[in-house]
Amino acid sequence: MEDKEMEQLWSDYRRFGCEEARAEILSRHSRMVAALAARLSPSRELLPDLYQEGMVALIKCVDQFDPDRGVKFSSYAFHRVRGAMINFLVRNEFRFPRTVEEERISCILEERELEELERRLEEGEIRALLERLPPKEGEVMRSWYVLGMDPKQIAERLGVALSYVYRLRAKALAALRRMLEEG
Repeated sequence: MEDKEMEQLWSDYRRFGCEEARAEILSRHSRMVAALAARLSPSRELLPDLYQEGMVALIKCVDQFDPDRGVKFSSYAFHRVRGAMINFLVRNEFRFPRTVEEERISCILEERELEELERRLEEGEIRALLERLPPKEGEVMRSWYVLGMDPKQIAERLGVALSYVYRLRAKALAALRRMLEEG
């Protein structure tokens, strides 16, 4: 029943510009925005601003969504709203909640350790170890250190998100560290 109602709302909004249908679509998805804001907000004081940012993103989603593409609106909106909230936090230099921050921190290594790994990689010590990494991790490491590509180029080359490149690099560096420690 719910899906039929949503289909009718989208039809009314797209074909006739029905503002009531648009308002209902927004209303039905505002709980998702509230839940995301609560989960991502580093403080209670920031919650209203984060919710507002999410609602602006939700409005843009409703206005830009094409139901004929075969994607559920809730899936489309979730990622767009979450991204807008994270961008808001970054723009305002707020600390991320631990779940989001983990991804970022996992990409950052101590400067000396990274320099040592890079030196060994350039000298060829680690190249043989790269072959022991899973294919995507190995590809990221070869592209980054051997070919000298930047993360954005690697993401485009592999057809993945930039954040995924950083996660693969962090996993590969951790694996290389373990291999080097084991001898």
